Amino acid sequence: MSAGDERRVLNTRPVGQTETLDAALADAGFAVDHLPALAIEPIDAAAITSAYTAELPADFAVFVSRNAVDHGFGALAFDTTKTRIVAIGAATADALTAAGVGDVIVNPGVRSEDLLTLDAWQGDLSGQRIVIVRGDDGREVLRDTLLERGASVDVVDVYKRVLPEPDPSEVERVCTALDDDHYNAVAVMSLATMTNLETILGTGRMARATVVTPSRGVVEQREQAGASGATILTDSADPAAIVAAIPTEAPTPASDSTTAAPPADTPPPTPPAPPPVERKGGGLALILSIAALAMSAVALYQTTRSPAAPEPVAAAETTTPAATTTTVDAAEASAALDALRRTVTAAGDTSSANQTAIAELETAQAALQRRLAEFDRQIGQRQDLLESLPGRVENVEQSVAGIQGIAAGTRTEWLLAEAEYYLQLANAQLQLARNPTLAAYGLELADQRVRELSDPAYTPVRRALADEMRALASVEQDDLEGVALELASLADSVATLPLRDEVAAQRAQLPDEVAETTGDDEEGSLGRLWRAAGEQLGKGFRVRKLDESLKPLMSPEASYFLRTNLALKFDTARLALLRNEQEAFERSLTDANAWLQDYFDTDSAAVANALTTLADLSDATLSTTYPDISGSLTLLRRTRSLASGVAATDEP
Repeated sequence: MSAGDERRVLNTRPVGQTETLDAALADAGFAVDHLPALAIEPIDAAAITSAYTAELPADFAVFVSRNAVDHGFGALAFDTTKTRIVAIGAATADALTAAGVGDVIVNPGVRSEDLLTLDAWQGDLSGQRIVIVRGDDGREVLRDTLLERGASVDVVDVYKRVLPEPDPSEVERVCTALDDDHYNAVAVMSLATMTNLETILGTGRMARATVVTPSRGVVEQREQAGASGATILTDSADPAAIVAAIPTEAPTPASDSTTAAPPADTPPPTPPAPPPVERKGGGLALILSIAALAMSAVALYQTTRSPAAPEPVAAAETTTPAATTTTVDAAEASAALDALRRTVTAAGDTSSANQTAIAELETAQAALQRRLAEFDRQIGQRQDLLESLPGRVENVEQSVAGIQGIAAGTRTEWLLAEAEYYLQLANAQLQLARNPTLAAYGLELADQRVRELSDPAYTPVRRALADEMRALASVEQDDLEGVALELASLADSVATLPLRDEVAAQRAQLPDEVAETTGDDEEGSLGRLWRAAGEQLGKGFRVRKLDESLKPLMSPEASYFLRTNLALKFDTARLALLRNEQEAFERSLTDANAWLQDYFDTDSAAVANALTTLADLSDATLSTTYPDISGSLTLLRRTRSLASGVAATDEP
């Protein structure tokens, strides 16, 4: 760039992230060109959340860039009251503040290594959990060092750096500007950006360009590659630091550099492949070589065909032969030249075909180089992942070892607790509910738990369980469930049983009703006289047997309570049956039988059937004797206490 030329800078930041640097460059008087050499793609939120679980909150969360904040802060949802938030760089800290984080620890330097100087991360970091939020191909220096200091480190990739596909016209314009030294500097923010620029623009052009970068990795890569252009390392990624480091005039390229960019008229490559090697002039050189060879052949042919110099003779003698010889040589030379033209034409066609084939090969080579670059990137990612596996496995092992309750005896204690619980249920079912079926099932479940222990010390417990299950299987008992159902049916039928007073009242009213329907004409005069005399006598006298107790007629309210009490008697008998109270069961049935005979119409088929059912139910015996199944529970507790050294209780 000559004096007086416009000062210009190439900004290679991703799309949407150029505004701050563009503004700083414009304020400093630089014109800005853009060629995004890096594209940011977010990783699926489900993959992010699966990589980090907040069940054990992190002590520190490190965000390596503004992209890490944009794509990871919301998905991870750190509890900032429990997790300290750390930012690498002022731009990252500003993004965290905008996201609502009140207290941000800002990196004391501009690189990941500078974080290792934090006072909180000095010495042994055992028990500290640190989460690094970054892109998918980040450096491992910070993670490896924290692991060496004993911390548990989780690396969560929240975005991917990918190779963009820029507009070919933009690539051509940038290539021309680089070849003509129109840029004071190229702003490169990361090693990934530098690698992509070399892929898009070509290694030669980037080796000659002046690069301003905050990345030490970019500096090391250019030094190893022997770049002839200047590499200026800034102390910060802040736009002001980048602008301050840009030279006001572009440096003059070294004329003897072996990695200088191609000439200015070199056509730009097809992005994103490296530019093809310039091969113009190869076909012309071939043609010129063939022409020179042909001319030499003609000269040699003319020399060999020319006659030896004749002896001096008269002029008339030498004129005709000389003229004849010259004519013959010109004809042969013309034929030779025609043949040479045809040969040159064929060679030119061959050269054109070769150039076409070379162009096709170069296109294929460019595509192959793009694929190789992608393969190299993927292989690098796999290598980083493989290198991180030992540390991750170590972290998992440490976490598992630190979880309380994960011990060899936990499973044994759990099985013993289950076995004891099932034995308690079995004893309760037999002693309280008198249900040997459920009691036997409880013993069977307890035996399964003891068998899973595979401990010979509990063999006596299994032997006791086998004896108790065999004893329960031999118990014979009445159909208590059927008896209970019969009593329930009797209680439900009380409301329909006819009372004796109700039947008597109906029978007393029957003659009057018949008299009213038959009429006086059908009754004889003697009968009417006799009935009238009986009615008159009945008004003055009342006949009563002295050997029978007088039972007053029952009112409707009394009949309701009678039926209710009788139903309660049946329910009391059913409860006594379930509780194995033989005396209460028999007394309830006896009272119910007496009430049926005293107050209900025994001539009724329903009452007679109820009395028969009561007679059958009174024969049921509740004195079934059940075996004692508490021995296995006592033995289990005793054996368990001996193993743990704790005194046991013999209560089931």
